[in-house]
Amino acid sequence: MLKRILEISPKTSYFSILSGGIEDDFSLSERITKTCDNLIESCLKKKTKVTIICCSSFSLNVPPKLDRYGMPISESTVVANYLKNKLLGKIEFELLCEQLSHDTLASLVFLSELYVKNFEITKLNIYCPFYQKRRVLEISKFLKKINFFSGCGLNIVGVDSTVDDKILKDRLRHENNAIEEFKRNTQSIKLKKDFFKFFLRKHTCLNCLFSGRKVSNEFY
Repeated sequence: MLKRILEISPKTSYFSILSGGIEDDFSLSERITKTCDNLIESCLKKKTKVTIICCSSFSLNVPPKLDRYGMPISESTVVANYLKNKLLGKIEFELLCEQLSHDTLASLVFLSELYVKNFEITKLNIYCPFYQKRRVLEISKFLKKINFFSGCGLNIVGVDSTVDDKILKDRLRHENNAIEEFKRNTQSIKLKKDFFKFFLRKHTCLNCLFSGRKVSNEFY
């Protein structure tokens, strides 16, 4: 009977990757391709089917890139296509695209509530550029305290990437500011329902009329 159950429900290894924007020619930046390649290396070592959840629609910091029909190009779709081309014929895999979020906080919330909860994921490996890792850790630590990612172990993997020293310095300053701002805005939140009230009402990258609007700072 146990063998029969295992045959019906083969084990799956779950991964996720956080997007980081696309270039004017619709390609991925070098830091994101390096993150993708590192994720691919890990997937190829697995003996099981691999499910990869690609996160993000597009950032609100800059206007979205548009396809030939004038429609916004989803960052998660571009990432998924890159992974597909690299993995095809090598392992059994499934690619899922989360196309609701515009920032890291929303990506993690939707990962928890749409995927971890409904797919009953007990371990999730989340990949991101190394400079983003601390922010992902801080946000996920807070979310876990208020019952997000219930029953799921998170492994946050920060991938080293080629970033110019000046750009890296600016990015790390942004990361630190984003973490402090997130802590200030969530320090009084103790319950999941109270977080959702904040998330749905006051989180700029979620509750805004983004059509024709440019958000100057991605805080989370």
